Amino acid sequence: KSPTIAPPSFLILIGVFTSPFVGPHDSAELVLSSATLGIAHAPGYPLFNLLGFLASKVPISTIPARVNALSALFVIGASLGLYTFLLRLTKSTVAAIFGALFFLGSRGALRQIAYVDTLSLALLFLSIEFLILLFWQRAGETGKADWRYPAALAFVFSLHLGHHQTALFALPAYIVAAWLLFAKTRIVRSDWQKIGIGFLLGFLPLLYLPIRAHQDPIYAWGNPDTWAGFWELIKRSDYQQYSYDKISLGPLRVGDWIISLLYKEVFLAGLFGIAGFLSLRGSFWGKVIGTYLASQILFVFLSNMSTNLVDWGTHSRFYSLSVFVWAIPIALGIQGLTLRLSQRRIPLLVGVLLVLFAGELWYSQFWTDRPTRGLPETATADMLQPLPQGAVLFAG
Repeated sequence: KSPTIAPPSFLILIGVFTSPFVGPHDSAELVLSSATLGIAHAPGYPLFNLLGFLASKVPISTIPARVNALSALFVIGASLGLYTFLLRLTKSTVAAIFGALFFLGSRGALRQIAYVDTLSLALLFLSIEFLILLFWQRAGETGKADWRYPAALAFVFSLHLGHHQTALFALPAYIVAAWLLFAKTRIVRSDWQKIGIGFLLGFLPLLYLPIRAHQDPIYAWGNPDTWAGFWELIKRSDYQQYSYDKISLGPLRVGDWIISLLYKEVFLAGLFGIAGFLSLRGSFWGKVIGTYLASQILFVFLSNMSTNLVDWGTHSRFYSLSVFVWAIPIALGIQGLTLRLSQRRIPLLVGVLLVLFAGELWYSQFWTDRPTRGLPETATADMLQPLPQGAVLFAG
């Protein structure tokens, strides 16, 4: 039985690493759009803005701290979902805890705990989707699978897709999973209507964009108050010039992506992942995880993500989705080792894993860009106090 103290202890990372200040990259914009109920950069992030607005009203610390903490809670929620998934998949508390911890300690996850990042909510959606797949698979094995599982997956996936297009990384994997699972699912013609309705309902938060745009918010990206502007925003037209370019550098980017999975700051965790992935060959989860990672490799190869080390720190945010999925083979590799060890040696394995996680955490924290110098703390702490009507803040 799982110790109840382990998963809640993940919350300690919020207190240690979440910053009370405005951070780098999109942080200032996301804090501003959340605090003023605005519209962030494409695709607008309506659900994130609504939740961020509520978080900004919590009377604790600074406004940036509140929105940063919301992002951190999403990442912690994703890790708890991953822990639950791994515990049910492996039946091993040690494997489940350290699989989740190795994800939490990665560069991308820790950055999203330190400062607000829209990908934190994408990670939470990804964890829910994998849990639904697991429940659907288990129900199919007992002959109890019905329309509710694909409908739930369709709803969460459309929420995910409406929030961030990185959801498309998972689409090929979900198609493979559905192809395998529908053979064991009781479906009648009317059930497809329910699945379709669930899919459409997930896009409802997008209605926020034209509604709020007509109210002339302090901060609004694009012109979603018209149909043309709305479509341009949600399809991220502003970013198309940056995608699918410089294919000649694709092998270098793929190399960076592989390093993001295997380095884990201590290479041994990557070896656990390789062993766990090999143990999945030919299985349902082997096909799902393999398809997901293959689609991510294709994106990394085709896109023009920089191979510059400084820019790589930014792009590792996107790799955090792959690191989340890779945590599943890591946990399976750990489980395989626990099955080969005697009970007396399990504490020794736990000790080794704790050292590995501590090393990962120590190394990753250098990539969180926590404020050690730069703007005075008083300036950043007071930057986003409640704004007067008509105030304009330029943040870049």
